[in-house]
Amino acid sequence: MAFDDLGDYYVSVINNWPLEHEPSYSDTIFTTYSTRFSQDLGISAHLLPHNKDTLELNESLKPSIQVTNYGLDTMSNVRIAIALVNSAAIPVYLDTLSINQLNPNFLATLSSSIIYSAGMFGDYLFSSEILSADDNVANNELTTNYMVIRRNDVAIVKVNFPSIGQEFPKNTLIKPSVTIANMGINNLSDITVHCRAFDETSTVYESTQVISVSAGESIQVNFDSTLTYDKKGILDLAFSVSHTADQLINNDSASTYITFVSGAEVVVVIPIITKIYPNPFTHSIHIESKELIKHLRVLSITGQEVMNMKMNTQNVEVELPLAKGEYMLEVYYDAHVERIPILKND
Repeated sequence: MAFDDLGDYYVSVINNWPLEHEPSYSDTIFTTYSTRFSQDLGISAHLLPHNKDTLELNESLKPSIQVTNYGLDTMSNVRIAIALVNSAAIPVYLDTLSINQLNPNFLATLSSSIIYSAGMFGDYLFSSEILSADDNVANNELTTNYMVIRRNDVAIVKVNFPSIGQEFPKNTLIKPSVTIANMGINNLSDITVHCRAFDETSTVYESTQVISVSAGESIQVNFDSTLTYDKKGILDLAFSVSHTADQLINNDSASTYITFVSGAEVVVVIPIITKIYPNPFTHSIHIESKELIKHLRVLSITGQEVMNMKMNTQNVEVELPLAKGEYMLEVYYDAHVERIPILKND
């Protein structure tokens, strides 16, 4: 017999002597045997995070794995390297685990002593590798997937109005506007959006709006039109958005500045109101406006045109069969153009 294949085997020995007077169950003997490597350690599972696990942004844990001794020998001083790697193939966590001794047919659960905090959303790989030499390398490595999600994330994705450095005659009445997006997976209410305008010495305007935004949607927030300035000079505008459950704060603010020049006329300037949802999107986006949309364009982050569509409507759903990534949506009206960042998910 050859013992070339690993596995468990069953052997039976049967007494078939034709002259036997009293055949019985004792005429058959059953036994088993196993074929194993002498030294064979394998990574049997990733326990935390497990395969296809979902972590929340800023969630903390100690990565853990399960190692099994499939061989015939007791293994000592075993070392296992583990790594968590983001979608850009950059390791965000590294550690080396160890086992003093592991007997045959036993398994061990190993946890890192270093805490991992899921600091950025996205897709990740959990890879592990046994560094100690053994007779079977086929089970010495394991790679699984997990993802980090933003459960609650509200963000300012665009300052709609005024644009950076825009000039106005002094005493012009201005209605600031920003686009707020719910980038998480939960619907959010009681979102506070704040606008403050100031010069070198004092605050000249403040306004706050409280809104609700469904998951994956974005809305345009327009402040009141009492912002004005009776001098020549530069006025800075700072926008902020906040929510008690917000998990990511580095996308909660935006700023711009405007210049007031000579002129005494009073003008009320109001931006076009465009609503786009969902954003981020998977297959299509819905666009609603209070003015007729004449033309749509989608540009890649490098400025390359990837879609061009003419229309004459205030409400439209557009299929966007694009690769995953960031794009710029241009919405053309009779005398205006709005540019809105959009994000394509898988």
